[in-house]
Amino acid sequence: MVFVVIVLLSPHSRTPSARSDPTTSESSSVGTSFTPVHEIVEAVEEPPKLPRLAFVAGSVEEACGLNEYVPYHYDDTENPISWPQSPFNAEGDLVALDVEACSTALANHLSTINPYLWSQGTHAAQFAFLVLDEPLTFGRIFADPKGDLARVQEALSRPECRLKNGTVNWELSEECHAEAFLNYALINRFCFHDGVNDRKRTYYWEEDNPTPEQDRSMWKQYLEDQWVEGQCEALDPTLELTAHQPELYESIMSFKRQDAINSSSSLLIELAARLGDDAAGLTKLYIRQHGPHYPDQGYKFGRLSGLLDNPLWEELQRKAEPSPDRLLQTMRLLSVLDWVQIEFDWEWLVEYLCTPPYDEPLEEDAEPKSCRTVIDELYSREDLTTPILEKVNQFTHIATEFDVYD
Repeated sequence: MVFVVIVLLSPHSRTPSARSDPTTSESSSVGTSFTPVHEIVEAVEEPPKLPRLAFVAGSVEEACGLNEYVPYHYDDTENPISWPQSPFNAEGDLVALDVEACSTALANHLSTINPYLWSQGTHAAQFAFLVLDEPLTFGRIFADPKGDLARVQEALSRPECRLKNGTVNWELSEECHAEAFLNYALINRFCFHDGVNDRKRTYYWEEDNPTPEQDRSMWKQYLEDQWVEGQCEALDPTLELTAHQPELYESIMSFKRQDAINSSSSLLIELAARLGDDAAGLTKLYIRQHGPHYPDQGYKFGRLSGLLDNPLWEELQRKAEPSPDRLLQTMRLLSVLDWVQIEFDWEWLVEYLCTPPYDEPLEEDAEPKSCRTVIDELYSREDLTTPILEKVNQFTHIATEFDVYD
């Protein structure tokens, strides 16, 4: 009689969690048994798969293979999950970003994104609403952090750049390297003050049975976080202001006003706004109900203080169902910009106002009004001035062009 010796390897490693830093816990057992050659070996159960989604070629979702990922909340302690079924290998190491196509797609995607929109969402809507000549992006702040530090140090060594008592001089923007102040502040916030973890995310709980689109969006957010953290880890640690630049820190803190919040990053951003950086001049105090907040108040010193101080702006930031009154208020808000030579993004505004989801749920079985209905009602009003009517006409044209009118 013939017997075959079978060596069974039985790994038991916990699947790394997508909601925390991956860890590895491994154990194995080796046993010897005598098994007939004709015995059928039980197959390892495959993890669940979601329906495949259509992703744009070259997008993060397509390049990183999100269609191959297990569901975001999947956690099987018996079976290790390895790439491409998750961003990790079986040992718990993050390997998704080691794939060139995935890393390149993330770089292309995030390098054009505004850090405030990424971390605060619609609470920083002014950055989406307004079109700047020199927009703020992750690509901008990661382009030359060492050079930005040197430019900030050089500017603060010159008396003309050391604006006292909250004074402004926007003509000094280039001469005093205003953009470097903002770049260096955000490098410190995101890379040395836990700014990535403070990011506002869209999360779907397992018990709410996320759709495949919602599930993939959580994986995408996770990969975005890891890309930004990877850029931070590659930086020279001496860039950290509070730990390695004591003289510069003391110099910056000397600009603290009586009503300012004691934050070196926020003071750098305020200085950038006072020296004429338009992006810094759009920063506004952001307080979260739970968790950290950003005390930036550059808007008090920028060219658009009249816009961001307007109560209508606070109303616009609340993403509510379209209505004639809301649309009329928005058109009146736009008239504030007529005296400032800064463009606004009509496409973003139309999509923001005309498409759900909205911050407040509708009544049960209620359908939101279409922008066509709202605009028709607005046209029937008698209190439309000619400038406001022109803006409504422009809004209608863009809504029709981008198929969000009905």
